[in-house]
Amino acid sequence: MSSSTSVPASSRRRREPVPSPKEGEKPFLLVPWSADFLDAVRAVTDEATGGRPGRAVVVFPHSRPRRYLVDGYRRHAALPLLLPRVMTGQELREWCREAWTANGVQPRRADMLDRVALLWDSVARVARDLPSGSPLKGLAAGGMARFFPWGVRLADLLEECLNQMVDAQDLRHAEGEVEPFAAALLGELRGIRSDYLRALTARGLTTPGLDAHVAAQRALREPEPPAFLRDKTLVLAGFVSLTRAEDILFRYLWRRGALICLHSDPALAEGRGHWSCSEHAAWLERWGAACRVFGSAPERRPRLHFFAGYDLHSQLRELRDLLARNEAGRPEDGDAGADAVVLPHPALLMPTLHHLPRKDVNISLGYPLDRSLLARLADTVFRVRESRRPDGRTHWRPLLDLIRHPYVRMLRLPPETTDARPDGKPLRPLLRLLEERLRSGGRLADPAALTADLLDEVLGDLDGRGSGGPGRTDDEGCDEALGQGLEHVMNVLVGSWEKVDTLRGAAAGLAALCDLLLTYGRHIWPRFPLDAECLFRLMQRVIPHLADNALADDALPPDTLFAMIRQSLADERVPFEADPLTGLQVLGMLETRLLRFDRVYLMDLTEDRLPGAPQHDPLLPDNLRGLLGLPDTRRRDALAAHTFHRLAAGARDVYLFWQEGVESSGLLDAKKVRSRFVEEALWQEEKTAGRRLAPGEGPLRTAAFPLVTPHRRDRAIIVRSESVAARMESLLAEPLAPTGLDAYIRCPARFFRERMCAIRPLEEVLEGDDPRGVGELLHKVLLRAYEPYAGRTVRRGDIDEARLTALFREELDACGLRERLPAESQLMLEAAGPLRLKSFLAAQPDDFLLVQVEARHAAPLEAAGRSHVLYGVLDRVDKRPEGEIILDYKTGRHPQVPAAFWRGDDLWERLDAWTPGAPDPLPELADALPSIQLPCYLYIYSREDAPDEPRPVADAAWVHLAGDGAEVPLLGPKWSDEERAAILHTRIPALLRFVLTHMRAAPELRPRPGPHCAWCPYVGACR
Repeated sequence: MSSSTSVPASSRRRREPVPSPKEGEKPFLLVPWSADFLDAVRAVTDEATGGRPGRAVVVFPHSRPRRYLVDGYRRHAALPLLLPRVMTGQELREWCREAWTANGVQPRRADMLDRVALLWDSVARVARDLPSGSPLKGLAAGGMARFFPWGVRLADLLEECLNQMVDAQDLRHAEGEVEPFAAALLGELRGIRSDYLRALTARGLTTPGLDAHVAAQRALREPEPPAFLRDKTLVLAGFVSLTRAEDILFRYLWRRGALICLHSDPALAEGRGHWSCSEHAAWLERWGAACRVFGSAPERRPRLHFFAGYDLHSQLRELRDLLARNEAGRPEDGDAGADAVVLPHPALLMPTLHHLPRKDVNISLGYPLDRSLLARLADTVFRVRESRRPDGRTHWRPLLDLIRHPYVRMLRLPPETTDARPDGKPLRPLLRLLEERLRSGGRLADPAALTADLLDEVLGDLDGRGSGGPGRTDDEGCDEALGQGLEHVMNVLVGSWEKVDTLRGAAAGLAALCDLLLTYGRHIWPRFPLDAECLFRLMQRVIPHLADNALADDALPPDTLFAMIRQSLADERVPFEADPLTGLQVLGMLETRLLRFDRVYLMDLTEDRLPGAPQHDPLLPDNLRGLLGLPDTRRRDALAAHTFHRLAAGARDVYLFWQEGVESSGLLDAKKVRSRFVEEALWQEEKTAGRRLAPGEGPLRTAAFPLVTPHRRDRAIIVRSESVAARMESLLAEPLAPTGLDAYIRCPARFFRERMCAIRPLEEVLEGDDPRGVGELLHKVLLRAYEPYAGRTVRRGDIDEARLTALFREELDACGLRERLPAESQLMLEAAGPLRLKSFLAAQPDDFLLVQVEARHAAPLEAAGRSHVLYGVLDRVDKRPEGEIILDYKTGRHPQVPAAFWRGDDLWERLDAWTPGAPDPLPELADALPSIQLPCYLYIYSREDAPDEPRPVADAAWVHLAGDGAEVPLLGPKWSDEERAAILHTRIPALLRFVLTHMRAAPELRPRPGPHCAWCPYVGACR
């Protein structure tokens, strides 16, 4: 659905009549913004040159219209002709500066790193004369690491001052608005600027802003026009918002006959105009220029279509459907190049390309290099280097990210180094083994030692003396050539960066990385042309930029060094090949300036995208810009408004997409707000309709979900097939530990995947606490403390606190926990360990006979006519007045079995009566019995030697080492001798028989939902 819109009179502004133009000052030519501007520029050029466009110079704000203008001449020229010279405004300023300051030596363009280096020196020189309390006095102490982010912002500020012809003055007393260091810079801005400009001149350097500034200054002196403009017709086409340097230069050229073409609201010629044309109106008024409309404007108005999505993908799905419908209705001779998808942010490019129905599209949007896979690889190399310790070890996570990067995974030996495969042998088998080594190690790893140990184990060392033996080859075809290839790759990615501390050294490292990717990854680039272009930009633009600048040989700390490289990557854009001008056009918002399309699809038009969220400048906030005479963000918003309305005015159909979903910002959830330009367009539609438009009505469409019954997600059930039954039988034929029975009771589905299928969860290095390691540490301490007393009576004082503390220190030094634990956890363990052992000693009885420690026991058990063997390792067995007690040390949560579990009869009757196919009591048992470990220990210990005549045993208990060291008995003293005997000799065996019978005969292994699912590594398989 569609409707027409027009610009209301209330949104137009009136302009005072201007005086008649002076001699040489030609009226501005105003091309209606509904007309094709480049066709009009071609007509203006032909008219001004008498049909000889080769005598014209056409200047555009940016380079994209050049292609369309040339294409227009190609399509309409009847005879061969010379094309006009086409350049951008920046090129015009550079040429004018060169022509007016020619002295035989042209200055070199200073890049950002050059500017920061010069500003570092300038600030240091200015700081010499400042009082000792000035923050600038500490510049040398802070080094480039502190200055670099401020230097980048200061360079941008001075560049803007040059463009705006602002003689920057000291901005005093800004301490309440910005940080102290920024306030100090602003307070000495004039001196810094003067010293900086002198340094640029002395070193033969220039910047775009300095070119514009010098050209404007020379233009004020009324020189002769530059030679390249003599006898030429100059056309300044499509400019909207001028800097003051441009204003001075263009006025100089206009007074000497230059033609100025505006693409704007034609009502501007009558003293009225759309509000977004305020910059054009101010320009005309400032110059006192006349204005006349050139050409005629089509009478049609654009049809507006609105679509509100709940996220980006709902917009892209609607876009895909619209493009498919419009393509189906296009006449055979229709040009798809008349349609444009406009993206206000480059982050939208990849998801948009993925959703387009046709892949032969024309992209005119610079893709940020720092968003590419190549930049991510470089960034991972930097993170590995940044995490490197003085001893050569590095943090495991960035190293893992490095060897798992897609480019690294796809590397192959060059075909000329191996005869095994014509396309080269892949390094992936060795990289996978290296990853396994890394995941099973500690938080810190030595990449060189890790690689060498792996190759020595898998291949033998390259001289044939290693453990693998001479000429050893593993099952995956790993050989010595592959090992040498892995060593080379790891050296380029890690080893060669160890001593890099300069930008020139970093450039050499990146060049080696590119050479590695070209040599070992030559098969990648024909398949991925965008990645190949990213590699080309890195080699041809970024690396030379890093190797040749004023900071190239300065030693820098790693964080500053890599921050500079990341900034260089962020500043680089990867261009797409925009020829030929056919097919669907995909452009950025700024790339649409001066272009015209029949159908325009504007994506994700939210307020933070268009005109965009205000950017906070910590050096010069927006509220301080006026004090220096610089324009604020309103000029940026005005340019965005003109770009939007001009693009919409020239189209036949305009589709406006936005999202209204909630987006998390990390701290707060914020709802997306549609752009003010969408609000204005929607308001115009509602004024035309005379009422508010409801979502889904007329041109306002919204994304909606169909009403469907919610899908009920059933957890995956494993049916006992023949193979499942056979695997279970093989497990039950082996000795069973209580941990396996506990795992089955807790969740049979997890038991199946973990123990029957032997699916290992992905190993991860522990980044935080290591409960298992702490438990093993305390077990070893108590084993060493009590082992000498096995078979003897232990009295209070035989093992004292000092002895346990000394053993604790020795075991802590030997177990490796110091290296694995974070510093805060290590300190807590060193302090809490002896205290826990002290509490444990205080809770021990005054004397007891230590029967055994760390002893393995096993006992048979008949279940469903089958014989099974249960075994366990008992931490300690004491003989006390009440009998023998089995103790199990617990450093974590200790389960507690309620007395009601043993007293009730209903559950026990159903356990005894259960048969396959009957209601399953296992889930109820799992809820009632936290752990079967101690009951199983009691059975094993009592039945080991005489299954039919149990050994007397009184109880079993958990020792709560994580708390006060107290014992938590399984039964306790509250049972009579008859009840205790019934539990030990009747109910515990019945419990174990039920579990074993269920494992063998249950027709299904069902998942058991519960809190334990939150940390189950197999939870994804249950969905």
